[in-house]
Amino acid sequence: MVLKSGASSFMSLLLLLVVFAAMRLFAETLSSSQILTIFGGFSGSFVFVLLITFVNNFERTLFGDEFCSKVFPEVVICIFIACSFSATIHRVCGTTW
Repeated sequence: MVLKSGASSFMSLLLLLVVFAAMRLFAETLSSSQILTIFGGFSGSFVFVLLITFVNNFERTLFGDEFCSKVFPEVVICIFIACSFSATIHRVCGTTW
């Protein structure tokens, strides 16, 4: 089943909020041991994938289907945001993904 850009943008934003809320909810648990800190970084990589999917599909909805995300500014900004989100859980989570 293929979603259109607008629906895919909404779904990726919704999943992004769910993943980030779960990371914040279990922040104390994720920072309690080494393996869970690495899992927190792995969850941060999902934040990046969902964020870049949201940004790209939102831009395609606004600018047309031929639009494509560039390395700068979209990807760089999404990496910075995802790394910052992960670092709010634990500093190592921001560097392990």
